[in-house]
Amino acid sequence: MRPKNPRSTFVIILLISMILLSSKPISAEESNLESQIEISAEGRLSNQALELTNWDISNTGEELFMVGKSGDIWLIPTNNPKDAQNLENQYAANLYDVSWHPSGNSVLMVGDNGTLLRYSDGELKRPLETITLYGESMKAVDWVPSGQVAYLGGENGTLYSYRNNTFTDLGISWDDEISGIECHVDVDFCVVISRSDGIGVIDRDGIFHEIGLGGRVWIDVLCPEGVSDRCVVIGAGRAIAVFQYDRVNPESSEMMEYPSGSSISYVSEFSGEFRSLSTGVNNQVYIQVVPFGIVEFSVQNMQSYSWLIPEDVSTASVDLSATTPLASWEERLRDGWLISTDGSISKMSGKQLSGDVMGYALVAAVAISVPGVILGLIYMSSDTLQNKYLSWRKSRRQNKNGKIGKKTRR
Repeated sequence: MRPKNPRSTFVIILLISMILLSSKPISAEESNLESQIEISAEGRLSNQALELTNWDISNTGEELFMVGKSGDIWLIPTNNPKDAQNLENQYAANLYDVSWHPSGNSVLMVGDNGTLLRYSDGELKRPLETITLYGESMKAVDWVPSGQVAYLGGENGTLYSYRNNTFTDLGISWDDEISGIECHVDVDFCVVISRSDGIGVIDRDGIFHEIGLGGRVWIDVLCPEGVSDRCVVIGAGRAIAVFQYDRVNPESSEMMEYPSGSSISYVSEFSGEFRSLSTGVNNQVYIQVVPFGIVEFSVQNMQSYSWLIPEDVSTASVDLSATTPLASWEERLRDGWLISTDGSISKMSGKQLSGDVMGYALVAAVAISVPGVILGLIYMSSDTLQNKYLSWRKSRRQNKNGKIGKKTRR
């Protein structure tokens, strides 16, 4: 039998201790995470509490549309959301998603019972009175960058194309809610996500391909500019996956692997649940988190960073911290606005950081990421520690599964 090495044993114990500490949700004080921005409450869109569900911004970046329950529609100037306009809507169905046509001349909205609305030239109307989409509630919509076709996803997993006032059922095999559709800003392909059926892609020819990662709740998807043909997908349990489109063989498109070999990364040191995605002026990806916070994700580095920690929101405004962040946008780096689902408006401002931003980001990366590679080395080093760690993980997973709450609609 090989003799034990006391120094090796000590190092292994030290490493496993570090991992155990960094694998459970911890407060900002314990992790020394620091927000890169400050936030302040700046009023509300309405005196009444709203139930906003989704949003889209124009190609010019000057206005955004926001929709919600009971047919709520808001046209919001990005330079000052306090000047938002509530559009009169005679169709009182709940609205769940909105997409601005690439030309900027019209906006498409979808909702309950097959509702489809179009806003153009200051007028809101139904494109086709005879179309009901069989009464299925539409949960997601987006236009391809050419503006030739839009895709709609329903609560029963039905996927439609919409071209020249004609709807076509793509006949996919899904049967659960399509929770998001995101078309790339430059290339005619769209990523489709589901509440349980996984992730798929519609290629440039309008053909749907299943990619995988079924059996888990996917919440939102975003294809930012400047990162080639990649899209970010977020899911329940603070899961992040990155999709890579294959232009030559779309059916070979796949989810990218993290250094650990997994297609999914879980942000463990930022408590709460992911809500939605947005981009910044430099094409950074921001993840709105509940309780109120923001995580930054680098598509190039496949790495997460803390951007706004919930503790700092509570310090700035107790009322704001109780809201759910929905839409955020920057006017310049680290300065911009954020709107919550209840209509609360908040202002984001850059703050002075200790040390340079890159140095901070590296520290934050260590605090947030899951150290799978080190864990693998420890497994190979000690059977005893491996068994103890597996037992601990099993117990923690059971406790975590017991705390999963009600699914939140996108």
